[in-house]
Amino acid sequence: MHILLVASDRTHAIRFEQQLVRCGHVVTLASRAFEALDVLRAQQVQMLITDPQLTDMDTPDFVRIARKMGLAQYVYIMVLTTSHEQNTINALLAAGADDCMRITVDEVELSLRVRNAERVVSIDTRDEAIIAMAKLAESRDSSTGRHVERVRLYARELAQAMWEMGHYFGQIDANFVELIYRSAALHDLGKVAIPDAILLKPGKLTAPERQVMERHTTIGADSLASVSNTRTRCGFLTMGREIALSHHERWNGTGYPQQRSGEDIPLAARIVAVADVYDALTSIRPYKGAVAHQDALKMIVDASGEHFDPLVVEALAACERTIDQIHVREADPVESERLLADAA
Repeated sequence: MHILLVASDRTHAIRFEQQLVRCGHVVTLASRAFEALDVLRAQQVQMLITDPQLTDMDTPDFVRIARKMGLAQYVYIMVLTTSHEQNTINALLAAGADDCMRITVDEVELSLRVRNAERVVSIDTRDEAIIAMAKLAESRDSSTGRHVERVRLYARELAQAMWEMGHYFGQIDANFVELIYRSAALHDLGKVAIPDAILLKPGKLTAPERQVMERHTTIGADSLASVSNTRTRCGFLTMGREIALSHHERWNGTGYPQQRSGEDIPLAARIVAVADVYDALTSIRPYKGAVAHQDALKMIVDASGEHFDPLVVEALAACERTIDQIHVREADPVESERLLADAA
């Protein structure tokens, strides 16, 4: 396993590096938080171990940024600590750390904790294979480009904003935010079974064609249900199934496939519904142009309480600058050219 070890104290860094290398791991050392973030951007890292006294950044902030970087692969974050204060440990876990460990840990405990981290990363790797299936469905339609990646990034920002605003207290926490980022990629999995003549049609669909297209919700949900097991039943496949089935439901009950309404629609699906529509509005399709960010925002706000959960829309308004930044950064090649032209 590739482990990024962040330690400002060289003595601690050398001791931990030697122990981890003896256990067969590849270790990259960093002495500062910003150096570590550069490594995370440039390399595939499965585990991050950081000491509690970084010189250039508050440790909970560093953990929060590392967790929110939009990495394709899950990184297990462990924080070394000298404190036994429960509030300190709670703050680190709330920021996104998976585990906290005494900085004086012995070699046996360290190897066992890293082994447990490997188990989590291994599960994530298998889950990523299912996300790859979702991207396969996306790849059949070249016009959608990075749609899956943008939707999962939007969904995470919306969930994070709702958590910070106190919406749906008890339902949204750090785990929910991370889980929806992973699960949102599965929202259109069922499109892999939709015929090309319908999926790639440049014009408006007929009523029978629309019925076939709408089946992607149940096809995706059924596919995810068929691969669920005891391990995943409470994990991202469960949320992924809810999203795949219900992300086209509407707050007022006029959506599909089950005409569910209000809070009867799973919360994750209500969040992804906003993310999905925002991306559809702001992206170029063969049958339409892209809507500007502010125009898309207004259209979604106007549909609050009818199409969308009002609290999700409120969160969108609160984090709309970040959403726009993601839209620009993750734009498809054709869209990137348009954005650059508009800025010139």
